[in-house]
Order: sequence, then structure tokens, then C-alpha cells
Amino acid sequence: MAKSITAFQFLNQRGQAPVKPVIVLFGDDLFLVQESLKILKSQLLPEEDSEFSFTRFDGNIKISETDEKNKNREIWVAVRQELATMSMFGGDRRLVLVDQADNFISAFRPDLENYVQKPSSSGILILQPKSFAANTRLFKLVDANGLMIDCRTAAAEQILSWMIGWAQQKHHINLVQPAAEMLLEKVGEDLGMLDQQLARLALIIPENAILSPDIISKNVGNWRTQKVWDMLDYALNGKTADALRFLNQLFASKEDPVGVLAQITTTLRKLAAATRIYLNSEKQGRPLRIPIVLERAGFSSWLAPRTEPQMKMLGRSRGARLYQLLNKADRDLKGESSASCNFILERFIVEISHPGLKRR
Repeated sequence: MAKSITAFQFLNQRGQAPVKPVIVLFGDDLFLVQESLKILKSQLLPEEDSEFSFTRFDGNIKISETDEKNKNREIWVAVRQELATMSMFGGDRRLVLVDQADNFISAFRPDLENYVQKPSSSGILILQPKSFAANTRLFKLVDANGLMIDCRTAAAEQILSWMIGWAQQKHHINLVQPAAEMLLEKVGEDLGMLDQQLARLALIIPENAILSPDIISKNVGNWRTQKVWDMLDYALNGKTADALRFLNQLFASKEDPVGVLAQITTTLRKLAAATRIYLNSEKQGRPLRIPIVLERAGFSSWLAPRTEPQMKMLGRSRGARLYQLLNKADRDLKGESSASCNFILERFIVEISHPGLKRR
């Protein structure tokens, strides 16, 4: 019987599975893959300077004629060298990830079979294919000597059980079964979207309070809530006119500007923190990659690919001033400015979305 564990089990255990020299994260659910990888990194690498002990390779290589095979061979050599190299920073262990690894596994199956039996003592290899056939010799070798984490799309019953535990573990709220069922019905089975909704709901209720069906009914999937997040997405992607159009629709529906700012403040504060982390790493002469910066700022790993271009669009100048802009908008809305609340919020949206605008 295969020794693989489900990603749900792995997440619930907070990565307490035994450390193995070869780990396979197989499956097509990006949220499960990225959350599992996040835990593996925190478990296997020291927090300080861990980015210097982590290397990622693109495994989506071409499998064709001899010239391509020779070129591909260089990729396998590079992977092996990384696994055998002692880290100058961050401890004595290296973590090497090959993502989209289906073609990589096909191209180097004999090499991988040999490696699993005699792995490096200094490196841990993580393969992330969408599928991993159980009838292959490599599967059986990893089963005997490594760790396999099943990140395939889950059934609704599994998702319900996961949501209840995840709400308490990650977001510190008590999600009762009827509320979980309602949330699943409203949002669908996308785990990343469910996690995002739980994070938003956690801002509404006190820590460890019960998240009831009534709260979900009032706060998930309604027209106004969606418009607020659409407006923020347009603003952070530099589409000022579209962002203002959605904002005016909210005004027309009598949405309170103070409430609108409150809903988007958490995301913007995380972006401000990410900018600060990035600029500090630059000053130290060791600039961090943006995905690492976003993770350290508190963004869910599944959300990072979507947030990275928004952070780049925001830019270092506006990102560095984001705390200041947020605090001023909040004070102005609460009475420090004589301007209308609608105008204050419109000005704020323009300031965060328009790359050419400089505040006087």
C-alpha cells in the first residue's frame, strides 16, 4: 500500500511528516501544492536567510531530438549540483524544487531512480508533477525512500472537513457545519477562493467566534462586496477609470466610503509591508525575489502570482507611501478634511492606481 499522504493531512499536521531526501508533491490543485510547499520550506530550512538555501527549476522542458536532449542534460546536471552544494547561508541543508516536473521526470527517469536510492546528504529534492503513476519503478522507490503528498483536486466532502479545521487553524474562527456548507455553495470548490473568503470573514467577527450561516449569508457573494474587490483589483492593476467606475457604482448603491476603505485596508497594508521588506533587502545588498517578499508580508502563497504584477505596477515610490496614504485617507474620512467622503475616497483610489500622479 502506498505511503503517500493527502495534502489535507499534511497541512493539518503542520508538516510534521518525517524529513525525506526526495519529496513528490503531485496533483493539480495549486492551492494545496503551494501551501504544502510553504510548510516544507518552513520545516526544512531555517527562517533566517532561507531564500539562499532554496532553488527552483522549471521542469516543463521539451522532449524531442538529440540536440534538445543534450540541452536538457544540462538541466539535470544543474539540479544535481545544487543538491550536492553546501549552503553558504541558512544552514547546512539545501532545498531544490523542480516545478511542472512531468516532462522532467519523463526525461530523467533512470537518473531519478538512481538518485532516490543514493540521494545527496546535503540536499532535499522536491518534484512537483501534476500526475505520478503508481505503476512505475520511480513511484515505488519514492514510496520506499521518500515522501509523497497528494495534492489532487478533492471531493466536496473532503473540502467541507478541511474548511472547518482550516478556519480554526489558520484564521482562528469557528466554522460550523451548516455555515461551511453554505460557504461551499456560494463560493464553489476552489480552495484558494475559500481561503480568501475565510480570511475576509475573520476580519468581521472576533477571534475564535462562531462563523454562522447568517454571517456568511450577509457577507459572502453579495453584489457590493464583489464590487469593492473588483474596484481594488482594477486600481492595483493601474486601470484608474475602471476602478472609479466601480467606486461610483458603490456610491450609487449608498455604500459607506468608510466601510469601503475598511474592506481594502488589510490588503493594502500587506502591500505596504511587502514594499518595505523589499526596499530593506535592497539596502542590505541582498534583494529578495517578490514571491518571497509577498509571503513574508502575509499574502497566501496561492495569491502571490496574482499579487506580484500588482506590486510591480504600484511601484516602489507609491508602495513606500502606501501607509501614509492609507492613514491620511482614514483620518480625512473621519473628519479631518472638509472635503466630501466620496471625493476623499476617489482621490485615494487615483493616488494608488495612477503611476504618473504625484501628491502635492
